[in-house]
Amino acid sequence: NLQFLDQIISRKDMKWVGNANELNASYMADGYARTKKAAAFLTTFGVGELSAVNGLAGSYAENLPVVEIVGSPTSKVQNEGKFVHHTLADGDFKHFMKMHEPVTAARTLLTAENATVEIDRVLSTLLKERKPVYINLPVDVAAAKAEKPSLPLKKENPTSNTSDQEILNKIQESLKNAKKPIVITGHEIISFGLEKTVTQFISKTKLPITTLNFGKSSVDETLPSFLGIYNGKLSEPNLKEFVESADFILMLGVKLTDSSTGAFTHHLNENKMISLNINEGKIFNERIQNFDFESLISSLLDLSGIEYKGKYIDKKQEDFVPSNALLSQDRLWQAVENLTQSNETIVAEQGT
Repeated sequence: NLQFLDQIISRKDMKWVGNANELNASYMADGYARTKKAAAFLTTFGVGELSAVNGLAGSYAENLPVVEIVGSPTSKVQNEGKFVHHTLADGDFKHFMKMHEPVTAARTLLTAENATVEIDRVLSTLLKERKPVYINLPVDVAAAKAEKPSLPLKKENPTSNTSDQEILNKIQESLKNAKKPIVITGHEIISFGLEKTVTQFISKTKLPITTLNFGKSSVDETLPSFLGIYNGKLSEPNLKEFVESADFILMLGVKLTDSSTGAFTHHLNENKMISLNINEGKIFNERIQNFDFESLISSLLDLSGIEYKGKYIDKKQEDFVPSNALLSQDRLWQAVENLTQSNETIVAEQGT
């Protein structure tokens, strides 16, 4: 690992940021990937990569493009099954890569011959799925020369079994016919950097929109048609009634988890819903796959003849009046809400 690390540090176009341990490194990469850029971190083989798995799993769950590069023993040592440190002393050097399978979208063990092709393959998957990938880099391969790829890296587009235009047509028809539609956005919109696209779509159509807490900030919340955060039975009553009585629901990049649906207390009629996620979707309960999620969301701006003219909900904020009343959850959050300004950022964690 150290020889490869020296190569990184010597570069002028790259900055090495050290961490106290591999778990911290994986969380730092997770945070960097949330800035709309791909992140990479480097660990040692075995003990180091296992320490980082927890952070990598979080990146996988939230669709964050993170590359884990694992510096491993030489190809010769691995091929001969030597009993070396940082292994299980059974001659099998693939245990730890297998452990990464559930939390990475692609994995590779590099050789001098396959390095350029394999690196491009896993990075293409990273860009396409916005999920972590794993690169095992033996010490000797890190020092080997490689031929420059003949073509630039490009993201693979899925082969569709339901044409994107067909999906768009159904969305357009449903929105035109709906008397009380609702758009719900989730964290996958943020993962692909599509917040501005969604905001433009809502600004153009004036459609009512809500987010789940997992997808907060996936749309400009100052829009008149932004209703608030939907969270099942924990939602504001008027918001809950509006969302659950909708005659058409368009869900974009949403995953209905326990913590974002009030412990699964949501009531969303799938027979009146079109939902689009990165790898799959549903059109009125009929499953669809292999469409281009990013392109499809961007194409919503091309839809015509859609303008919501109905009513929204009353979002009037109650003024907080200091008093000698007992401190309660209601009082606390009223005070916090009145203290915060529209241009402030609040960093919070739900805890355990």
